[in-house]
Amino acid sequence: MATNDTRPWVYLRRLGAALALFACVSMAAAWVLGWSAPTSVRSQDDGVSVAPEETVVGASEEATSSRTTLTVSNESAGVVRLKELISHCGCTVPELPEKTVLDPGESTTIVVNVSPPRVGERRTSVDIYTDSPSQPLLYAKFLLKGRPLEVPYVV
Repeated sequence: MATNDTRPWVYLRRLGAALALFACVSMAAAWVLGWSAPTSVRSQDDGVSVAPEETVVGASEEATSSRTTLTVSNESAGVVRLKELISHCGCTVPELPEKTVLDPGESTTIVVNVSPPRVGERRTSVDIYTDSPSQPLLYAKFLLKGRPLEVPYVV
């Protein structure tokens, strides 16, 4: 019987074992050297925050769209500027507020026009870009709810 096996899964098995060994050695080295993943993007009292972090909007019978607000607060010791607002779909359209420069302790309100789907649910977000070194990007998440999908009952 030949010891030189050329079946492809043998090579894949050896590659998998090598990758697993590499991962174990890397984690052990990180533990020995004291490396760790960052526990927080910003400290408790420094940076910029958005409230609420997640908004749930349901479709109503009479209206197809609604407006909701987000509050951006500057909790840092320096001036923070709102640079850009980006929506990931046409169902959430943010309006850049008049006040885009926030002194320490100040906040501003962002109005978001929201159009939930007619049927089903959709998750999306609005990205808020700032010039803050500790928090350059904030996420405002949205859960948009339409009518539940009705499945016909077949006998």
